[in-house]
Amino acid sequence: MNSKPSDEFRAEILKVKGKRNRKIKNCYNVADYFAYYKKTKPDTKEFSISQPTYSAIIKNINNRLRQHLIEDGELKLPCDMGILKIHKTIVKPKVVDNKLIYNSAVDWQSTMKLWEDDPESKVAKTVVKFNPGDRYRIKYLNKRCRLFKNKEYFIVLPTREWKHELVKAIKDGLVNNFFISNKRTLTSKHNERKLREELKNNRNGSTV
Repeated sequence: MNSKPSDEFRAEILKVKGKRNRKIKNCYNVADYFAYYKKTKPDTKEFSISQPTYSAIIKNINNRLRQHLIEDGELKLPCDMGILKIHKTIVKPKVVDNKLIYNSAVDWQSTMKLWEDDPESKVAKTVVKFNPGDRYRIKYLNKRCRLFKNKEYFIVLPTREWKHELVKAIKDGLVNNFFISNKRTLTSKHNERKLREELKNNRNGSTV
């Protein structure tokens, strides 16, 4: 039995018509980085590289950083920019004031399949949530970074490929180091103190 909604129904729910119009247009990409590199690099032959080579170097570095995070459970960013950590949250139902509380994420694929098979459930806004169990996410910690302004606006958005690789590593039992967190309290005072010490030790621009 197919557990996925049809492409037509999914496009209708997501209101996708033709090519998606990107709202964010003022971000930098690898082409911008390469243009800056060419403008600021030393004027010697060994630093002259093509854009495909530059892009391959960036991709290789990102792959190594991603693998380091999966193997160690955390990744210290250089120049005191913070730390990425794999957080594990145990999601299960609980009763509060005689009311059942279940703060699990919505399984949108199953929900859309339900809505397609049962239109009344869509009208009633019935959703399907993931089963109780462990949930993992990549958390960016930068509260103690002092070298950058507006750090509260810094975010890290892992790519879909990165998420899939993390899921596969978890299923294969390769992720043994992670931070067990509560949904409401992601960092305890002990871990915040530990983070401050780690950032202080790497104040001079450490590398991973």
